[in-house]
Amino acid sequence: MIPLPMKPDPWQAVCGIYLFGIIAALYSWKTGRRNLYWDMIFFVSILGFGLFIYYQGRAFFTTLILASWPAIFILFLLCGLLFRLVKIKVLPKYYILLSTVILFFSFATAVEFMAGVPVLYHSTITNFRINTHTLDTALNRNIEFIKKNAPAKNILILAPNHAVYYGELGWSSPIKGPGMNEIILKSDLEDFKSQVLKQKYFFYQPTNVIWFTQDLGNVLDQFYVVKKSKDNMFLYFKK
Repeated sequence: MIPLPMKPDPWQAVCGIYLFGIIAALYSWKTGRRNLYWDMIFFVSILGFGLFIYYQGRAFFTTLILASWPAIFILFLLCGLLFRLVKIKVLPKYYILLSTVILFFSFATAVEFMAGVPVLYHSTITNFRINTHTLDTALNRNIEFIKKNAPAKNILILAPNHAVYYGELGWSSPIKGPGMNEIILKSDLEDFKSQVLKQKYFFYQPTNVIWFTQDLGNVLDQFYVVKKSKDNMFLYFKK
């Protein structure tokens, strides 16, 4: 877990934008000056604050990008409101200077996007080719191995990419609780092992997580290998 920084940081600035949007919108409603601008700002602030809370335990600078995009949208809304107030002469013209930063940011973002268009084009072509052609990879071969040898549907798959296997096969895991890549507590591991022991058969692919492989060793002793793929995927049946 990476907690929020206690010193001045962009994370506090983003949170401040969300709090300002919520408080300012509520104040406009209370004073009877409700309009579409403040309704939209309130909605986006609630959305952004929810994202902020979701990512606060992972306060890394790259994660801030995922939590801050509503704040950027709010700044553009406030910038539009500022231009409107200057236009109708509610505010002096020099207040437009407050929008300099966000206008520069929007220009820089547009330039960066245009510079990245060639990379985006090549990535799109590559992804299209991947999605329209079946590649001969270990993952695809193991999927075919499971389809061909599965004694039933929705059986247990113990593999590093088990979510991908379940998604491609349209299955669901019979294990209730954390998956093999999500186990943190010892109690979760013991519950996981007890549920594995209740299975009649399952697919297993060794993982690089040493502690998991060691702890699962006693469980595997209760089963025997029926088939094995050339990519190290095993089909186990209970003894």
